[in-house]
Amino acid sequence: MKENPETTAKQAFVAAEHCHTLLHEVFSRLKNRKDLPQGPLDNIEILCKHMTRVRTFTDASIPKKIGVFGRPKQGKSSLLNALMGVEILPTGRATTSRAVIEIHGRGTGNDNPFEVLVTEDDGFQEKHFPADPHRVLEITTQYGAHGKSPNQQSAKKITVVGNFPNSNIFGDNAHLLDTPGAETAFEDLDKKSAEDREGKKLKEDTDRALAMLDETHVVLFITGVAQLESPSAMKFYKEYLRIRRPLCIVNFLDKWCPEEENGNTDPCRIASKIYGFPMDRTLAVSSKWAEEAKYEKTLRDKDAWVKSGMPALEDVIRRDLQTLTPEKAIGFSLDNLVTALNELNQSLETRKQYFPRRVEVVSLQDALAQCDGSWALSIIEKLTALSHKWFL
Repeated sequence: MKENPETTAKQAFVAAEHCHTLLHEVFSRLKNRKDLPQGPLDNIEILCKHMTRVRTFTDASIPKKIGVFGRPKQGKSSLLNALMGVEILPTGRATTSRAVIEIHGRGTGNDNPFEVLVTEDDGFQEKHFPADPHRVLEITTQYGAHGKSPNQQSAKKITVVGNFPNSNIFGDNAHLLDTPGAETAFEDLDKKSAEDREGKKLKEDTDRALAMLDETHVVLFITGVAQLESPSAMKFYKEYLRIRRPLCIVNFLDKWCPEEENGNTDPCRIASKIYGFPMDRTLAVSSKWAEEAKYEKTLRDKDAWVKSGMPALEDVIRRDLQTLTPEKAIGFSLDNLVTALNELNQSLETRKQYFPRRVEVVSLQDALAQCDGSWALSIIEKLTALSHKWFL
């Protein structure tokens, strides 16, 4: 008899809870050890946080949020426009995103191509039904950017729902978030009085961006090639983003000059050295080249699109979205836990004291045994093999 899909999903979710318990118990026993290398400990903590995010998806209808974070003028909005395949977010030197802008994709069978809900600072909401992307851009610019225009209105959040046929992201039930550029507040607030109007605005933007971090499932950290050594960006990354396992994106690849960088042709390697970015999670892109390649798929210059780095970024984002399902997350977490424990192997005088306990492993195996699918059997086999090593 075939399993009910809803029952199967619940069983996978229970298995994810047991996997999270196993990870949490291992980390709890290791986290206060001052004599252990920090890298593997950080990786185990990252796995715990990852499983925390996975457990928020109690059913398949809950969207997965992709948030872009970085200093102002690093091309965050341009990057999101490229991922959406249409220009609806304000870009350029005259504007900086202020409101959090959340973009939802939907099917094409709707009379209104776009819906925009503007939530102002006082809680008032106003709905718009723009007929085309240009009008959406006017609304997001009017309500969602810092500017000097006396007619510019403030907004706390802007939600855009629309059809995005040129995007490869929304098919995974993903929402995109454009957040205020927050990091400069660390520098500027040190120089400004707390009563200063500009200082208050910077602090509000920072608080808003940090609040969104807690709602973000896939974090994109973006920095420009010309500002790889920004103190505020490094501080923001190390204090708030590193432990969230972000995708690290070096933008403005079109401005990279190897001749000025002692012949270095790979900005990702340099960024990795400066920030400590993991190389397998660092990509270089050019939102300018993506725009020049044309967003519309039927008109797109494929070679220029590949050169922009956008296809590689899309692939990595979709891979990360898939690891948010219990089926992928459990196997991913166990594989990385084994790697971290192997790295700690040399530093632990009594290894078995810090391995998962038998009761934690058996509980996870029992939960997996209730799941329908070859993925669960594969993980059970892996756990059985690991148990021989851990519990000898």
